Amino acid sequence: MYINQSLPYVQFFVAFLSAIAFILAIFNIFPFTIAIFFISLLNFTFAIGAFYQQHYSSFVLALAMGFAFSIAGVVIIIK
Repeated sequence: MYINQSLPYVQFFVAFLSAIAFILAIFNIFPFTIAIFFISLLNFTFAIGAFYQQHYSSFVLALAMGFAFSIAGVVIIIK
């Protein structure tokens, strides 16, 4: 079972950016759309990790959540 060795570091970095962006968005320093796109990127990295480990149900769920957060970000931009 092969997993990319740098993927956990990428997931930690994206999760850290998501948390910081969301906290800044709460105080109106940073736009919510960027925070939502960071969260969707985090879900896509989870999907990649699940695919590498052959957990296909988790892969589909993480992929669906990533697309859902992306759609929510686009809807917020349009509104």
